[in-house]
Amino acid sequence: MNRPNASAALVCTLLIAWSQIIQPYCACALSAQSVASSQTVQQSSNDCGFQGESSQDGQDDDSGSQVATEWYGDDANAARPDGDSGSISDDQSGIGTDESGVDDSVREASADDSVQVDFPEADSLAPNSWRYVNGVLTDAGNEGIDAQSLADEALPNGAVARGIDVSNFQGTIDWNQVKAAGIEFAILKVGPVYGKPDSTFERNATECERLGIPYGVYYYSYARSVADANKEADRTLAWLGGHYPSLPIYYDLEDNYILQDPNFSKDKLAQIAQTFCNRMEAVGFKSGIYANLNWFNNYLNSPSLNGYDHWVAQYNWHCDYAGSYSFWQYSSRGNVPGVNGSCDMNYCFNGSYLNVDDGKMHIQYEAHVSNIGWMSSKRDGFTAGTTGQSKAMEDLKVSILNPVSDGSVQINAHVSGVGWQGWDTPSASEGGTTGQGRAVEAVRLRLTGSLARDYDVYYRVHASNIGWMAWAKDGEEAGTTGYGRSLEAVQVRLVKKGDAAPSSDGANVDYAFKKKPMSLTYRAHVSNVGWQGAVSDGATAGTTGRGLALEDLIVALDSSDYSDGSAVQVDAHVSGIGWQGWDTPSASEGGTTGQGRAVEAVRLRLTGSLARDYDVYYRAHASNIGWMAWAKDGEEAGTTGYGRSLEAVQVRLVKKGDAAPSSDGANVDYAFKKKPMSLTYRAHVSNVGWQGAVSDGATAGTTGRGLALEDLIVALDSSDYSDGSAVQVDAHVSGIGWQGWDTPSASEGGTTGQGRAVEAVRLRLTGSLARDYDVYYRVHASNIGWMAWAKDGEEAGTTGISCSLEAIQIKLIKKGASHPDTSGYSHLEIPTVTYSSQVKGAWQNTVSAGDVSGTTGQGIPITGFSAKTTSSVADGINY
Repeated sequence: MNRPNASAALVCTLLIAWSQIIQPYCACALSAQSVASSQTVQQSSNDCGFQGESSQDGQDDDSGSQVATEWYGDDANAARPDGDSGSISDDQSGIGTDESGVDDSVREASADDSVQVDFPEADSLAPNSWRYVNGVLTDAGNEGIDAQSLADEALPNGAVARGIDVSNFQGTIDWNQVKAAGIEFAILKVGPVYGKPDSTFERNATECERLGIPYGVYYYSYARSVADANKEADRTLAWLGGHYPSLPIYYDLEDNYILQDPNFSKDKLAQIAQTFCNRMEAVGFKSGIYANLNWFNNYLNSPSLNGYDHWVAQYNWHCDYAGSYSFWQYSSRGNVPGVNGSCDMNYCFNGSYLNVDDGKMHIQYEAHVSNIGWMSSKRDGFTAGTTGQSKAMEDLKVSILNPVSDGSVQINAHVSGVGWQGWDTPSASEGGTTGQGRAVEAVRLRLTGSLARDYDVYYRVHASNIGWMAWAKDGEEAGTTGYGRSLEAVQVRLVKKGDAAPSSDGANVDYAFKKKPMSLTYRAHVSNVGWQGAVSDGATAGTTGRGLALEDLIVALDSSDYSDGSAVQVDAHVSGIGWQGWDTPSASEGGTTGQGRAVEAVRLRLTGSLARDYDVYYRAHASNIGWMAWAKDGEEAGTTGYGRSLEAVQVRLVKKGDAAPSSDGANVDYAFKKKPMSLTYRAHVSNVGWQGAVSDGATAGTTGRGLALEDLIVALDSSDYSDGSAVQVDAHVSGIGWQGWDTPSASEGGTTGQGRAVEAVRLRLTGSLARDYDVYYRVHASNIGWMAWAKDGEEAGTTGISCSLEAIQIKLIKKGASHPDTSGYSHLEIPTVTYSSQVKGAWQNTVSAGDVSGTTGQGIPITGFSAKTTSSVADGINY
């Protein structure tokens, strides 16, 4: 730090007194000459020891009294050494709209440098922080640190460039010498100095642009509210004066005034920082936060700030910040040719900001780590990520800097819960995810184009619970799959074909990749037992020899090789329900619990690309049968229609082309047995009661005995249909008529105990059963005998002529199959008679039986008569 001599100190004291007492009363009288004079005062004040801001951990944040020690004149323009009004011309070099890409609103804000923002209290403050006392820079935190800027000094691990940050304290800088000394970037203070821009910013920015030195900007904040942050953002955009820095605009948060806010909170500070940074990014600038290690660890540690760049101040031989950062301010004792006195020194760890070109080809990569975010980029075998912190690497970006031939590097990541993403997800140069909490478990890298012809890409990973693994190369897997072990760090190297591979020093294992073998696990819920433990690879789930029904089955694929949704699915045939379907209760579960229902048959299938590579085999142990033969890939295993519960299952996953499981132990040579589809029915006969059930066209009831059929129950004896398919009956009962399809129930028609004969019936099928089958039926009526066959809801029997049914036959016929002859009369009813008379040469309206046709009491004769009967007998009778 420069120490002012006694004369300079006296001048500073007089200037301060003048600025605080006299100047406010004559501000309106300042002329252009006084503005110029103020700049001379500014230069003098630089000798009083004022410097731009930065930060450092471990320093107390207690502030002293806030004393005004500098003055830069009334007009914001007075802070510019060249007296520029701040207007931006279209022909200004290097800041054309097409080149910069900055939003026009930046130009509009910059076009008037004299924009005034009301910020009276803060504008009267001198910096007080861990390294400032009343505006005077201390030497805090530099003990034992002697920083230089020589270009041949080795950069620390991961750093890509060395640079400086400067302010009005350094005065006029010879930027030609700075560049020649090997400084590769700069960060410039834009303000404020008592509410005004930094007096050296305009020249410093212009010189950096002239010499092609990448630069960023920082604003020293006093904000205590979001409103304050917006005001400071307004000033920053105005004071940029049309300059467009290629490095971020940093929000310098270090002043004790912020912490002394009675309403201070970390959440509010995070909102303040977000507000400023979002304002910068909204108009096209990169943005970030500057603070020391203490502030970042204790005040600025909200996850909401992880998305902004970090510039960390810690005067030390290494940076201890665990989060992601692009710049590290490691000393304030830098001695750089071209800079008056000492200056702050910085390392850059983000090569993408600088595109540092040393004429050599590099492979560059950066990791996104859980609870940290994006970390600084690394090159050529250095470690990206963390070790010893148990933090999962969630994303990885790779790129080639200064490629010597055409081509690129590509990455494919295996992500927890996703699997292998593919070479282009989320992009060819990125593998993994952010914001989802998913760990990368393995990676593959490969080169393309001529690059792949001339070079190999080697990479190794640090996996949880393993450590460093061996090197993989050129598309080989590195890491693990199926074990749930996240990657924590990675190293990558480019090696010319024929050159030696990287050393295996530090490796904990001699393999680069370990994959858990593909397996399928399954577990059974057994009556009177409950859920058993999961088994795999053909082991028995359930019980044998105990007569306990298997009630539910869950299957799971224990592998992460497939990321296309490949899975194993189960469908169960449950007693009293039938086939549940592939998604009931879920795709991986079939059966029920808590209902006492046995699973009677199962079928399993694979989906996605898994079905392309594997077959799933399974066999069932059924009650009263034992082990049945193996089924596979959706075939039925077990029985339906016999009421035989499954007691156990075995399941195997077999690679296509490999041998099927052995049939050892099977009691039968079939995997599935289904009771043929049939429809059963039983009749209630007068003076007899309920008869036994019959099926398949057999006679229910009696013939030749004159006994009326009084009730009929029908039932579908099959479980092929789980959609509610059924057979229904409607009966025409003497003294009642047609009862309807649901009286007394859908499967019953007639009465008992009332002595009422059924005179006619109609039957129908519902659901998908009606799509596949027809139901045929015929009746034996008193005084008539067997009538013709009816089907699918047609009437069979008689109505209106008091002929009771005595017997019935029913057949279930598959559509398209041979069926009974339906010719003849299946139904008879009392004929209806209609007639009409001709009176005086005109025909009257037709009337029905019992109605008068003609005239009475008028003596008018009927000159013609017409009558017609209608019945189920074809054509009726006409007179």
